[in-house]
Amino acid sequence: MSLTPVTFSINIDIKNIDMKSIHDTNPLDQEQIDFLMSIGYKYENAIKKDQGDYKKIFSKEKMEPKAINSAISLYPELAGEDLSKWTNGDFDLYIQQKNEELYSPTKEQEKELKRRGIVIEDAQYLLEYFYTYDNFLLQSNETLKDYLEKYYQFKISYVDELKSIETKNKEYFNNNDITIMVDPPIELQGTTYRYVEDFPNYQDDWFHVDSDTHVSSNKYWYGDSAANSFSLIYGSSTPIKYSNLWGTYSGSQNGAHEGIDFVGPDQHQLKSPVGGEVIYKADEYIVVYDTENFNYNFSFFFYHMSDVTVNQEGTLNIGDIMGRQSDIGNAKGSHLHFAVENGYDTTTTSAKDDHNLDSASPYIFW
Repeated sequence: MSLTPVTFSINIDIKNIDMKSIHDTNPLDQEQIDFLMSIGYKYENAIKKDQGDYKKIFSKEKMEPKAINSAISLYPELAGEDLSKWTNGDFDLYIQQKNEELYSPTKEQEKELKRRGIVIEDAQYLLEYFYTYDNFLLQSNETLKDYLEKYYQFKISYVDELKSIETKNKEYFNNNDITIMVDPPIELQGTTYRYVEDFPNYQDDWFHVDSDTHVSSNKYWYGDSAANSFSLIYGSSTPIKYSNLWGTYSGSQNGAHEGIDFVGPDQHQLKSPVGGEVIYKADEYIVVYDTENFNYNFSFFFYHMSDVTVNQEGTLNIGDIMGRQSDIGNAKGSHLHFAVENGYDTTTTSAKDDHNLDSASPYIFW
């Protein structure tokens, strides 16, 4: 496994690895094995493939109808295209181009980044913590360097894990007969987080394995659902942006991110995407127990709001104003943290040094 370094920022003397150059040796999930078998692979051959192999194979396959529907929902301008001729790789390239447009700094911001010695890839990573270019450019070089050094080291440690997995995989398959496995042996279980490229309206990032974001075309319809919830909360005219998604690795808390961080304009009025009872209210957040639009049992959390307009034990209808996006609470910049918990619950599962993904999936808005 070769390590391709990229340009580093702020005179950091730690190697900065280009993750796009790394072959992911994590084992496949059963759904991925089933997919390979559906396109002609024998089980004994499919089980030996890893995530890097799967990525190459999947990118060459034609888009499935479900993925095409998500593509048109995400990017209405594609409605006139014959997407049945597109491969998954074609769509990933389109997403990549749209993401670059969405997250590119202005010329003035780019000039300031260059003056301070911050490369664009690192600047985009820092959006996870500071939400906007203007906000993180207010930080000192010492603060940014601390974040980036930890990030560079995380990538090195992650690649070391992949090397170890590669060795264990070879030893396992060289020393064992292949049989149908209900659960993979411990040697083949892989890392907690998986690197995922080209998530719609987002950056490349590490996602908790339990989020299934790395599996097949899940990132397409997860992206579609996240965009729908953003539009319900912010209105369809606001550009869709996130700084963190459900299950992404959070360097600041060294654990899984439980929810979605939406980034719209500061002080933008926020509308409720659900109807139900307000079961908890604090100065900057509310919890709504849904009673209106889901046949499930969910509590919805909305954090970092100013001018909260609802009362505890009151009710919200879909589209009612909840408050405004702000940086109140434990936040380094203006955003809305949105999370979903199972059942009637007023306590989030987010905690420092917690690598369990315990919250419910927020990808339920269609």
